[in-house]
Amino acid sequence: MKNKKAITLVELIVGISISMILMISIGIFASSGLSNIFLQEKNIGNLLDINDFSKKIKNNLDNIEKNEKILTDGIIFKRKTEYNLGGFSYIGTEEINNFYCENQKTKHIFIKNFIPYDGNNYEVILGDLKSNQKENKVFKNGNPIIGTNFYGYEFSSGEESTKVPLNGPTGLLKDNKGNIFVSDSLNNRILKREISGKTFHFIGEESGLLEPNGLFLDGDDLYIANSGKGEILKYFPQEKEANYKQNFSNSQEISFSRIKFEYIKKIGLDNDEKNFKIENNTKESILNKIKKTEIDYIEFNENNDKYEVFLENIGENKILSKTEFENIKNSGQNYKLLKIIKIFYFYTAKIGDNQSYEQTEITDSLKINQIINLDKKLELIIGKTYIYFDENEKLFYKEEISNVTNPGPPPTTTIVKRYFKINNFKIQNFSFDFPEFKDFGKGKFVIKIEMQKSDLGNFTISFINEKEIFANDVKKLIKVAQNLKYPYKINSPSSFKQFDLENPGIIKFDEKYDKILKLPIKNLDISKNGNIITILIKYYINYDCENLDSNEQKIRTLLLKKKIN
Repeated sequence: MKNKKAITLVELIVGISISMILMISIGIFASSGLSNIFLQEKNIGNLLDINDFSKKIKNNLDNIEKNEKILTDGIIFKRKTEYNLGGFSYIGTEEINNFYCENQKTKHIFIKNFIPYDGNNYEVILGDLKSNQKENKVFKNGNPIIGTNFYGYEFSSGEESTKVPLNGPTGLLKDNKGNIFVSDSLNNRILKREISGKTFHFIGEESGLLEPNGLFLDGDDLYIANSGKGEILKYFPQEKEANYKQNFSNSQEISFSRIKFEYIKKIGLDNDEKNFKIENNTKESILNKIKKTEIDYIEFNENNDKYEVFLENIGENKILSKTEFENIKNSGQNYKLLKIIKIFYFYTAKIGDNQSYEQTEITDSLKINQIINLDKKLELIIGKTYIYFDENEKLFYKEEISNVTNPGPPPTTTIVKRYFKINNFKIQNFSFDFPEFKDFGKGKFVIKIEMQKSDLGNFTISFINEKEIFANDVKKLIKVAQNLKYPYKINSPSSFKQFDLENPGIIKFDEKYDKILKLPIKNLDISKNGNIITILIKYYINYDCENLDSNEQKIRTLLLKKKIN
């Protein structure tokens, strides 16, 4: 039987040491693991290490536009208004409970880039509507109705709203028609979403908007917080007074045998697709207003209305008949109505006093007999000149009567009648008192005339002109307040909130969207000397949530300097 080997003192000490090392390692691993698990459960999407965080600070300081303000717990400044930039940046601290250490507060430095808003979570709320400047979307009852999954700018006006990219949406407004207006702040524009689900460009940089924010509607007057320029703007209707009496002239005589009139409703920002009437949409009422003589004539059929539309599927404008347009509407195709056009043709025997003729003499007795039996006859010169109109042929004829003296002997006088087909009238200056409309709705009302010359039965355009009779959708933009400190919310036409760098209020950390250094810090010091900003961050490495006193030995320093132009 072999004897058991005796354990030496050295072996005993080595064994105990190894056990202690293992126990300490397991303890550290367990502590570290619990801490990591805790941070993971917090699910902070913008946790950064010290290197990444210092880069973020530098990037933000590169975008200082003006007016930085050093506060007791950070720095705030206006950011340059560029693509995906604008608004304000804040670099500051906050003590956060249950963040790095369970059931403990730790101090952290964070970066908040924001457009001033009234509330929490980067949201503007209006009833069941909500805009979120970080998610770049507008929601209704929690469902996205405007915006894509990415910020952006480009879209086709009239596109489906969920295909329209936003960039920092803020102010919201809903009118009595159900249209939704949103300030697409960092894109410097306001968009309009109609109840059809399509979104249109409403007003933007072309009108001087810069970081628009709050919106307010007072009757038909829209007030806009043009925050980037420190202004309150008023956007209001300004009707152009109707003028139905219009004069026309040309440098040369115009040949024509008929006149084509186009009554055009140009669809404006209101997107009013309502059709309209010319007088009472009857030939008689229209003719009674426009006629120059008793034998004048018009061709008009309200079922021949035309519709100019932009068809999104082919990317082109098309002129459609009434039936074709109704089919497009009922099919659910994406379209944008541009114009409603009513057409009639006018035949007149006398457009003006200085009128002359292009004519061909008729010698055929049968044709002459047909002419003198026409119902429509106009006496131009007493006992000497008559004009006839044939409604079937749509032609004018002229009868000239003259006395021819035969010296004789004996002297005699003979009445001579000559007949002519009027190929075209000729005129240089003329005017019209146009028929009015009924139930026009909103838009621009334009009348286009074409003087059409007859050439062997074919018509060619000899003169064309377009006159704007009136517009009731014209809007004017004026400043009602200026030199403000970034106005962002309008409570009434004379009351609005401003964001002041000198007194920005409490700026809180938002764990979902703001960027934060995951390591706790001891303190943050920010100073400015001339145009040099200095940021000094003292932070902890391997912060011990259990033995707080030991953390004083784990402090590191990050020093950043930035020259401000």
